[in-house]
Amino acid sequence: MDFIFKIFSVRGIDFYTAHYILLGVFLFVSMYVIRKFCENWHYAIALFSGYYIIISADQIKNHTAFIFLCLAIMCLYKNQRVKATLFILFASLVHYSFVIYLLFVLISPKKSKQVIKICIAISLIYAVIATLRMDTVIVNNLIPAIISVFESKIETFAEMKVQHYFSTRTSWGFLLCVALQLINYGLLKYSRQLMIKRRVTNKIEFIDFVIRLNEIGFMAFPLFVYNMQWYRIIRELLLINYCVYGCTYYYLKKNTRSRLLYLCATLGSVYIWLIGDLCFKTTPELVIIPFFTNNIFL
Repeated sequence: MDFIFKIFSVRGIDFYTAHYILLGVFLFVSMYVIRKFCENWHYAIALFSGYYIIISADQIKNHTAFIFLCLAIMCLYKNQRVKATLFILFASLVHYSFVIYLLFVLISPKKSKQVIKICIAISLIYAVIATLRMDTVIVNNLIPAIISVFESKIETFAEMKVQHYFSTRTSWGFLLCVALQLINYGLLKYSRQLMIKRRVTNKIEFIDFVIRLNEIGFMAFPLFVYNMQWYRIIRELLLINYCVYGCTYYYLKKNTRSRLLYLCATLGSVYIWLIGDLCFKTTPELVIIPFFTNNIFL
């Protein structure tokens, strides 16, 4: 991330102005993704504004890396895996945790359904093992060995962050992250059923693509056991999920019970994320209250 601010510094742009520029690019790319994949982009923007924009407003590294992740996902949808890999590597230069999205390239979300199921099964088994604290060999031996291999390649700060993430436990708190992802996945599958019922076949490929991305996201479950900060892995998929919700809502017949129920379900999921993340996982005084009280745009 420092190299980006050095570029701004050379141009005589101060930190705060650089922050506003990066936030503007983040919003532009987010809107571009919504407009590209979603007919009812107004509804997708409303969902995006209900939670994700709040959590992203003050996280400079995260929303800058997210810009590259969005570009990578668009490339993956076009099956441009080399470009997607480059964008994910750029994202990981900004925020180390984004390197995990290379799984999207290694496990093609458009083809390998069986491979995804096997990987999810292995991840769920390991999550149980980690919950029962039967992972001593991996935590005490394997992870330090992997870190030592890359010790000369990564910064000390990054090394300390990795060690910290795997040296802690969340007790049963990880179930919050699991529940949030299950809500995402359930709504996506429900959206697919509604689109098939409405015979909107031109969007099924895109919905299946997003479902596969979220299935790969299930592989993060073991990480939730160690530290709930890993929930960011599934959080960064929310924008593309909102595109599916916007598409589905657009094609549902107006003034019908099914459309009203879908509206309540999708809006409800946004506020479950908002409350779960910014009220329970994080105290309101840290993020949500400052967003409304210390915001120059409000």
